[in-house]
Amino acid sequence: MDTNPVIQPLLEVDAFHKNASLIFEDIVASIRQKTETITITNLQGPEGGYGVWSSTQSEHKRLFIFQHGDRCRFILMLIKTSEKQLRSNAKHYKDICAKLGVNPIMPLLITWGIFEPRDIDRFKREGNLRRNWVDHVLLLGVPDDKTLADANTYDFNEPISVENKTETDLWLCDKAIVKIRSVTDIHDTTDIEKLVNDLLSM
Repeated sequence: MDTNPVIQPLLEVDAFHKNASLIFEDIVASIRQKTETITITNLQGPEGGYGVWSSTQSEHKRLFIFQHGDRCRFILMLIKTSEKQLRSNAKHYKDICAKLGVNPIMPLLITWGIFEPRDIDRFKREGNLRRNWVDHVLLLGVPDDKTLADANTYDFNEPISVENKTETDLWLCDKAIVKIRSVTDIHDTTDIEKLVNDLLSM
């Protein structure tokens, strides 16, 4: 038996990241099951995961963007924020974390909602644009001098409006309606089903 005291904490960390990934995979599976008689179009992913890219860079993020009916819908799981993202254009995101009482490095958040792009063709064409917009629902990557939403309006399980009203920067999210929940509040398939039903009814 290995008596190295480091092993057990590492196994627990590994299990946590795997469990978080399993929750996300179950959400995507539920989306597909509930929409099997209706055409959905994958716009991004499912993609992402957990990785340590260097001694100063790690991240755990999963995302899925799809079109269902006439709406562009998304689901984002942010377990661990990349240090690179935290180093710039993160003031508004950190304000949200303070409002929600979560750690900006390890926020353990799941976010879902709808995008309302002004130029749907461009939105469907450009993958990096869609990835930016997913970050923008939590105001990650939004320049400190730009305002897409008031951090004080963010609350768990309440609809939040994110919008670039100036239209001067097409890389900023045009508009989104967002909801947020803590990953640790998702305990079973009933919780997952409620989340997916909410997403598909928005």
